[in-house]
Amino acid sequence: VVKTSHGKQTVLAHPDGIPRLLKLLESRSVSAARWAVRVLAALSMDAAGRKRVCKDAHDGGGKAESLTRLLSCQDIESVQCAALVLGNLVLDSVGRDLVLSARCVLPAVRNLLWTSDVKTLRYIAGALRNISFDEAGGRRLLS
Repeated sequence: VVKTSHGKQTVLAHPDGIPRLLKLLESRSVSAARWAVRVLAALSMDAAGRKRVCKDAHDGGGKAESLTRLLSCQDIESVQCAALVLGNLVLDSVGRDLVLSARCVLPAVRNLLWTSDVKTLRYIAGALRNISFDEAGGRRLLS
């Protein structure tokens, strides 16, 4: 199920792969949520994976709130991956709408500007940059 260099279509080819990963984000198990967000982060790195994640998240009623919950969890790897996923999703118009429509996302992203973890800060800065490319996103960041 995990994307690799030669098998990157494995998750994408399974019709329920990404919806199941999105559902795992809501798991009470830290390790299950961490695993799911790591796979989603890998998928969000390229245009085809990002498009599929955005489509499945949108079709599933939106999962930006689940990513927001991970932004404030105690597991640093989950925080890093959630920040990376959010930053990558806003590169796609469907993902940008999904992220910007969730009221809790931008405050959670802004709260991480004072993190001491360099990797998280790098991903959050990238997410903010990507959000601000869109005029509506820029206005939401300033409000």
